[in-house]
Amino acid sequence: MKTETLRKIVLFQLALITIIQTSNMYIIIPNYNLIREDLGVSDFFLGSMTGAYIFLSGISSAVWSYLTEHLRLRRKWLLMLSLLVAGGFTYLVSLATNPAILFLLRILTGVFLGAVFPLSYEIIADFYENDKRTLAYMVWYIVSGIGMALGFGMSVILAVLFSWRYPIYVNSMMLIFIGSPIAGLLVEPKRALGDILSIFGSHEGLEYTYRFRLSDLKLVLTNKTNIYVAVEEFVSTLPQGVLIAWLTQYVVRELRSPEIVAMIFLGLGMLGGLFGVFIAKLADFFYSRNPRFRPLIAAISTSAQTIFLVVFLSLPIKLNIVEDDPVAAVLRFFSLMRENVLILFAVIVFFLGMVFNSSIEPIKNSVLSDVNLPEQRAIVVSAISTVELFFRSLGMALAGLISDITGSVRIMLISFTLLYLVSSMLWLRAVQVYPRDTEKIREIIKNKVNNTANGNSTG
Repeated sequence: MKTETLRKIVLFQLALITIIQTSNMYIIIPNYNLIREDLGVSDFFLGSMTGAYIFLSGISSAVWSYLTEHLRLRRKWLLMLSLLVAGGFTYLVSLATNPAILFLLRILTGVFLGAVFPLSYEIIADFYENDKRTLAYMVWYIVSGIGMALGFGMSVILAVLFSWRYPIYVNSMMLIFIGSPIAGLLVEPKRALGDILSIFGSHEGLEYTYRFRLSDLKLVLTNKTNIYVAVEEFVSTLPQGVLIAWLTQYVVRELRSPEIVAMIFLGLGMLGGLFGVFIAKLADFFYSRNPRFRPLIAAISTSAQTIFLVVFLSLPIKLNIVEDDPVAAVLRFFSLMRENVLILFAVIVFFLGMVFNSSIEPIKNSVLSDVNLPEQRAIVVSAISTVELFFRSLGMALAGLISDITGSVRIMLISFTLLYLVSSMLWLRAVQVYPRDTEKIREIIKNKVNNTANGNSTG
């Protein structure tokens, strides 16, 4: 089978796994009230359980990455094991009647599902050449959004029809009987296949056999692109987390609408994220002309999303929808879109902001792939994502404080959104060092592959 065909099959398989894994994170959140009433737990308990799930999932991703690279374990079998065990824990969650046991089982699920992100990230990096990675990561990024929507939708619908336990049970079956077999059937690429193809033009007779060592940290920490991108990620995580947590409340409180209208209003704009694929294609196209275009496009996208989001948040619009009936409220919203051009303009502006927003994460993943050795990539990305969780928590706490002080969700959101301008400047700094760091890594990979071919590998 041709390499290109295998890539598409594996990317599709990883997409299905990611949808199931991401949906697991959201099968409980929409049903907090039902769980609270059934088990007699508090909001603090439920929030802490979700927070611990997310945090330990991030911590474990770094551990999974290290184990995979240091011990040189087969990634497909680790993926299969993690999905199988997570499915088992999720099934037990659907049966749990004791809050303490529910809490423990839920966070253990997060620990095992933490393997999906770094292992999938690494497989994509190995399969795709440098000038094709952004588009591949873009597809993967979009799929994560589908998983989130599936988790929310499945949770709400099945809980209404049956109980809050049923969507958890269904997800456990998906992990065990769909996710695990797909992982076992993955065609795992040769280590650094994409890099070898980019450098040598062919992979016949060529191998990359080096493992991660703690001494590699010096190379990682002295890489300026790593530093700029990591700091950029920490800065951009503040507004990103705040926007996710508070945009719905902005529409509900300040534009005055029920939650279902807020979800539709924002959902229409978030469809723009699907069109970020065109920016991802541009990033790959221009990379083949000059590598510095990749971080430059990220800088432009970051600035563009800032402008569109600030305009969206600054528009003097009110929905003033007070209908109690959900259907009547939604119909009233669509009527307002036809009557008030400013409301339609708000949806369009938010849509454009999401187009640029969605392209940044895939570009970041591509940049980090380019400036780190194959055995370092998953560990670097996992470490950045783990620290990112702290900044996301910090941002949410600060957002609540600023909202209390100013009495305005709008002012708070605009304040955080402007932090994206700092991210844009950091991307511009990365433009200066990225080509040099990329070439340095390519040269190291080339030498290591040649050493292996000559029987001089020490990896």
